[in-house]
Amino acid sequence: MAWTRSNTAEAMPAVPTPLSWTFWYRALELGARGMYADLGVWPRSEVRLPAEVDERLVAIFYGRPAANVDAARRVGDAMPGTSGDAVEEQLFGTTRPGIASRPRWRRYPIVMVRAPWQLLRGGSRLARLRTETHRWWRDTTARLAARNTSIDIARLAFPEAIRRYEQQMRASNVLFSQLTFDLVRRLAQEVGLAGAEARLVSGYGSMEEGRMLTDLWEVSRGRLGLDRFAAEHGFHGPNEGELSSHSWREDPSPLEVLADRYRELVEDASPAARAREQTVTRESAERELLARFGPVGRIRARACLAAARRYVPHREVAKTTYLEILDVARACARRLGEEVAGRGALDDPQDVFYLTAEELCAAPGGGFREQVAFRRSRRDHYLTLSLPETWTGMPEFVALEPSELEGSVLRGVPVAPGVVEGLVRVVLDPSATEELEPGEILVCHTTDPSWASLFPIVGAAVIDIGGPLSHGAIVARELGLPCVINTKTGTRALRTGDRVRVDGTRGVVERLEPSRPPSRVNAL
Repeated sequence: MAWTRSNTAEAMPAVPTPLSWTFWYRALELGARGMYADLGVWPRSEVRLPAEVDERLVAIFYGRPAANVDAARRVGDAMPGTSGDAVEEQLFGTTRPGIASRPRWRRYPIVMVRAPWQLLRGGSRLARLRTETHRWWRDTTARLAARNTSIDIARLAFPEAIRRYEQQMRASNVLFSQLTFDLVRRLAQEVGLAGAEARLVSGYGSMEEGRMLTDLWEVSRGRLGLDRFAAEHGFHGPNEGELSSHSWREDPSPLEVLADRYRELVEDASPAARAREQTVTRESAERELLARFGPVGRIRARACLAAARRYVPHREVAKTTYLEILDVARACARRLGEEVAGRGALDDPQDVFYLTAEELCAAPGGGFREQVAFRRSRRDHYLTLSLPETWTGMPEFVALEPSELEGSVLRGVPVAPGVVEGLVRVVLDPSATEELEPGEILVCHTTDPSWASLFPIVGAAVIDIGGPLSHGAIVARELGLPCVINTKTGTRALRTGDRVRVDGTRGVVERLEPSRPPSRVNAL
């Protein structure tokens, strides 16, 4: 079986704590399988936790979560209108040479019966869950802050978070986002507009992160209080897929730094203004596309564009809902960690993140010190290792060494058009916002939603791993930010201070001038 970290890395931390991984795995595996069964892609009997690793959708190797590429391809091959090749390319950035799509024709009739119903109810179901989850997040985190009853609430809310996560995953129907994106891409290719999908699938103005960025802009202008912002968006934060990290709800200090950076930007650079520009760009691209079709073709093209406007944003709605659920689990774990450590079962409340979800739900009474010490040492060891982005079978360690550009050019996948020149800022930690200067070229390994807050500051984004439907690509298109993704070695081949030209239309990053190390006199 082939595995990849390309898509999982933007949702899960590089090496999750045991509590984070065990919280994620069961809900994600069962939720995704349930979604595929609802669509008719897989039979109902497949909604289970497989005993064999090769049968799973996700697994963990030396502490690194990875997605089963072959399983994802089977899903694409069972869906009319798409293919295994398309799924692999859109979700993971590339398709492996020598692997051909194998349409599963026998599933097509079942999918064509079940999928339309899921398509019709999917939007309203997702919106309902989004509203319910947001209310639950605000209410539960507030009640957990009340120390007199919070321990009982935490014991109930943690398993409830697991149940909600599985339910949300099953309702997300992310396949529709991939399917409609692929349909628009094919439409553009059909009439000689290859690459125009980056302009056609953007500027929707309803993205979850777009609302968060607009509110943060209002904070920077003094029109919205930081407390109100945190009450609405506090589930975000650095490394937000990891339960042991601190969300903005717990530590709002990164928001103050971001607001300061936003104050340096002119009003025309606001996320709302940039989103409006992208809407104009999309509408112009739609008119250009429709003009190349005849009367009958235009009907088909309009239907595909309408479907994209409806379903592509669903991917970000689902992700935001996941993060709210994770933040409730985070708050519960911290409170339970305090209680368990207070009884002497753990040495430190933070040790709770080295229990499994099953152990925490069972209200541990003691005897976990050795397990915690062992798991912590293994995680520390895994953090010193590096795995390839994709592999077959069991991965082998690779050395993390500096990489050099071939002929001063770095190539990746073009996901947001435009050409920008600027100085590189390699950022490995999204909380290090004080280092980022307006207009710099952000170079990072991957992105989760917390990185979106950096995008209005920078001139372009260069991301090591991902594909056209990765989080960074979607947000970049919405803001009109040139972006090249899946460069694989950008954070190692480029250095802070390099002057580069980023071409988000062709997927090329050219180093114009290398960074200059400080002279001996300046260093002193």
